[in-house]
Amino acid sequence: MRLRAWESAAAVLGGLLSFLYLAVGQFFVAATILGFTVFLLALRIRFDANPDERAGTHALRHFRVETAEVLGLLIALVATLATTLVGALHHWQRERLGSVALFALYGMEILLMMEIQRRGDSALSWLIGSRAEQQVGAELESLRDKGWLVIHRLVKDFGGDVDHLVCGPHGAYAIETKSGRFAWRQVGQAQASARFAQSKLGLSGVVPVVCVGHEFRPTLKGSAWVMSSNHLVPWLLSRRDDAVDVNRAATRLELPVS
Repeated sequence: MRLRAWESAAAVLGGLLSFLYLAVGQFFVAATILGFTVFLLALRIRFDANPDERAGTHALRHFRVETAEVLGLLIALVATLATTLVGALHHWQRERLGSVALFALYGMEILLMMEIQRRGDSALSWLIGSRAEQQVGAELESLRDKGWLVIHRLVKDFGGDVDHLVCGPHGAYAIETKSGRFAWRQVGQAQASARFAQSKLGLSGVVPVVCVGHEFRPTLKGSAWVMSSNHLVPWLLSRRDDAVDVNRAATRLELPVS
């Protein structure tokens, strides 16, 4: 997790400005500045790729960051609502400028609530996805003792990632994890991940797999295999695709060779 120097400086400046307004009794202004500072700080956070990270870690980080974004927006919303209430109690609506200010506050509150809902839904999706990846990752970890190379989150060169990549004595497989039911668009995602892994490993073929979040026996859908996580490892061990040299694969992926 990292920020650029100017982003860190801007966050510190926002915190100081919020403290100064708080010191002079401008509580609502201080809270608004603090809320937007937290939101913008979380918005600018980026994550470094780590091939050794546990399954679901990346999605869990996104959940935490988007939760921080929601928290920042909630702080700003509460401050805005409080300002609106104070304005109404002091009869701002009786003056033209006061009426304009109140309508502006109403508009900001509506926008904030819509954004909070959108980012809250996104955060929940990341959390559900993280749990699904953790479940699949835990299943795949048992393959290490059987001579397989197991990688969680292989970052693609042009955005996105392969949720899980496993290769060993029974072949190479790019696995996309989904928390819900099967949808045909997932086949295209798995195929794209398999093509990237194939190019990265220098292999003639990588099998695309979609791991779904409900009971689903191994079934071929187009060129991708679809199944639930409880069937995944037994299915992999039953395959007889071309064996992959795991040391060579680790070298191609620039990983430490055991």
